[in-house]
Amino acid sequence: TLIDGVDYHESQGIYEYDRDKAVELLTEAGYAAGDISLRLIAPATPVNQSLSEIFQAYMADIGIDIGVEIYDFATAIPMLKNKEAEICTGSLNGGVADAANNYKTHGSDSTNAANASSDETLNEYLAAGKSTTDPAARAAAYEAVQKWDYENFRWLPICYPMSCLAYSEKIESVPTYIYSAPYVKYVTFSD
Repeated sequence: TLIDGVDYHESQGIYEYDRDKAVELLTEAGYAAGDISLRLIAPATPVNQSLSEIFQAYMADIGIDIGVEIYDFATAIPMLKNKEAEICTGSLNGGVADAANNYKTHGSDSTNAANASSDETLNEYLAAGKSTTDPAARAAAYEAVQKWDYENFRWLPICYPMSCLAYSEKIESVPTYIYSAPYVKYVTFSD
């Protein structure tokens, strides 16, 4: 879902980690440890590498094998578009305050086939959020998207982002997109 600080964020709750419940549900569905193997493809960034390895470890803990493949962007993006991955990692961050931009890989028109959803209801919510100029209607549409995600377990949160700021009188400028997301890469320090 959208993170706190991004326009139209609505808290839907937090999934509690319950390894035993996950194993129980897999067993009830007829799966034993090792029965499920999925291919995860991600573009080569430190964040994608870390997210993929963390996800792989969590899934291994419940008996699901995740084959992680990290490629340069020129290789990974066409593979994702062509549905060569069965699962993908990603993040929503405060760097882009627009909900439509945060959800651009979410609907049926996504360029990331591993993340795209063909669910008609979800796509109607996404289209309504993108196309309306009425702030109340847009808020309602994006609240519905977040609720749909939460209820349908579309996203599997690996971590919940939190802001962490350091202050110093030697900082001259910190460009931000929203109040809770300074873009630290371009911070300027004085002497």
